[in-house]
Amino acid sequence: MSDKKQLLVKTIKGKDDIQMVGTARLAARAKNKPDIIALMFDTMESYYLDRKAVKDVLSQLKLIKYPLMAVVRNVNSVHPDLRMHEGFKREGHDLNRIDLLRAAAEPENAAQFIEIEDRYLRNIFFDANLTKIVSVYYDFDGILFYDDLRKVYDKMHKKAGDVLKIEGIVDDVVSKKNLLRLLTEHAKGSERPLAIRAHGILARETNAMAGELGSYFVYMD
Repeated sequence: MSDKKQLLVKTIKGKDDIQMVGTARLAARAKNKPDIIALMFDTMESYYLDRKAVKDVLSQLKLIKYPLMAVVRNVNSVHPDLRMHEGFKREGHDLNRIDLLRAAAEPENAAQFIEIEDRYLRNIFFDANLTKIVSVYYDFDGILFYDDLRKVYDKMHKKAGDVLKIEGIVDDVVSKKNLLRLLTEHAKGSERPLAIRAHGILARETNAMAGELGSYFVYMD
């Protein structure tokens, strides 16, 4: 894992492997460079997305020598406004989805980070010298209450995962306050980094304040 206390992340979306690779290469050459390129494989059209496509993208991007993060979200782990075009929707989707993340962890072209919900951590086999696991919790159901966030955080903290991440909708001051409070409390007593990512009406200011408070990942989009 990087020794930096904070990493800039650029998310890459594409309907197929060609668009995904091309956009990632542009990000790597940009003036304002990220520390990590996050490949949102669930934004690919379903008929393009399989194990071979995942491995081909990682293989081609190996040449840019850039830290990569593989992400394949369940459709319910995507902001409701984006679910038409993002999120894995195939029948039997979670078994297939996890298999794609397994492909991203295979040693030949392993992604440096794999983002996966904490309940599926035991289903991923990876080389800890090559890949770090981002254990993530998504909440797009409404107001984020602190007691609920704390229970989720404590549960995640007891399991494996090199980085903990909580992502959700922040449309109200209560949710914003509670997410930032969790980040502040975490900083007092944990060696594992915590990342916060907000979506919604107050996303921009919440993410900016989370960065100031030490969120391990700071998203550039």
